[in-house]
Amino acid sequence: MDYTWHYDSPLGGITMASDGKALTGLWFDGQKHFAETLLPEHQERLLPVFGDACRWLDLYLSGVVPDFTPALSLRCSPFRKRVCEIMLTIPYGQTMTYGEIAARIAEERGLPSMSAQAVGGAVGHNPISLIIPCHRVLGSGRSHPGSGGSLRGHGSPLAGSDGPLSDYGSALAGSGGSLRDHGRAHPGSDGPLRGHGSPLHGSGGSLSGYGSALAGSGGSLSGYDSPLAGSGGFLSGYRGALIGYAGGLDRKARLLLLESGR
Repeated sequence: MDYTWHYDSPLGGITMASDGKALTGLWFDGQKHFAETLLPEHQERLLPVFGDACRWLDLYLSGVVPDFTPALSLRCSPFRKRVCEIMLTIPYGQTMTYGEIAARIAEERGLPSMSAQAVGGAVGHNPISLIIPCHRVLGSGRSHPGSGGSLRGHGSPLAGSDGPLSDYGSALAGSGGSLRDHGRAHPGSDGPLRGHGSPLHGSGGSLSGYGSALAGSGGSLSGYDSPLAGSGGFLSGYRGALIGYAGGLDRKARLLLLESGR
């Protein structure tokens, strides 16, 4: 029998799983390989380990480095388990590449080399997201947010860069690009967010559909009872900081931005 619990985060809903003692799974709802290690027979129940995991997530998503790790139990092959163990050693705010992990395991096993692709497969099947930080593992040549490089695997530059987020057809706030796919004018311009019938952030107008002032206007997202990105505030309703107005970035990039302190 397995047990589950649900957690609402600013990055999406999270489902946790446990064997009754340790955490056996943690997935963003709808992610690839969701609930892969969850037994067919399970029920929702708040367990002590879920309480620990929720406290860990509260701290992490508010920009605080947790000083503890909930009890974990990995249901996977020895190879995938070793990859997870190595990921657990990657410090907050730092990254490793698939190739570096492959080289470490090859050295441990006395092998001349190991496939980085095999490591990538193991990372992709990580059963306990966030706590086992698979988001800190990057492909060769990819840069960390704030370094001036790009997450090439996502086809988009990072916050503060000058290029467009090509995967989404839009640039980040302050990047000098435009939200082309949505017909929206550049942040800080006088044009409307035509899809919402409201002025752009920085214009002093409000997103009428949301009943809230825009980024840079000094207003708040009343539905969330919290200041906007760039104001130094937090999304108190979600217990976490709004990550650099990076709504267009995918979850991995947003987590790296959170850890970089941007």
